[in-house]
Amino acid sequence: MRYFVLKQDDRITDMPYAIDFFEKIDVRSVSAAGAGAVPTRTLINIRPSGFTVFPDVLCSPVLLVTDEAKDVIQAFDEYLVYREVVYLDAKNESLQLYFMPMMEIVDCLSEKSEYVNVSRGAFSKVVLKRAPIRDKALFLVKNNTQRVCIMRLDLAESLLGRDCKGFTLEEAGMDSDPVS
Repeated sequence: MRYFVLKQDDRITDMPYAIDFFEKIDVRSVSAAGAGAVPTRTLINIRPSGFTVFPDVLCSPVLLVTDEAKDVIQAFDEYLVYREVVYLDAKNESLQLYFMPMMEIVDCLSEKSEYVNVSRGAFSKVVLKRAPIRDKALFLVKNNTQRVCIMRLDLAESLLGRDCKGFTLEEAGMDSDPVS
């Protein structure tokens, strides 16, 4: 199976800019293991703009998806837990409900991964170890410096087939070394 690094589509220039996200949600807790420390619903204020585009998928500061994208993801992982995040532009009276998946963190990053900046953990190529992944459709890679969200090919195709917008995919390499 092929896997992809999920990234924000930077062609969308009018993304919502969260003002108080980090004050309200500890991103270190946004995972399956830390789900109990994350509020069930959080209201996040965004920078006022009459031109804000709310895509189906936001990758930063954590993965956030619309209801439509959540339905697709649930078809591939029915046990994934979600938290609600409401993005509010009070000045322009607009809001968008997002769902934050509490994904499992998997220790599967291969030593063959290539870095642009090692100290910041910025990757030029992500290479995964196949064994720890098993058949997960959506998960985070255990990494101390950067959140790396990985999506399986069939899930990516389903999201794209439903015209979900806001993300790009970069294929992750797979370590072909035998498992010891």
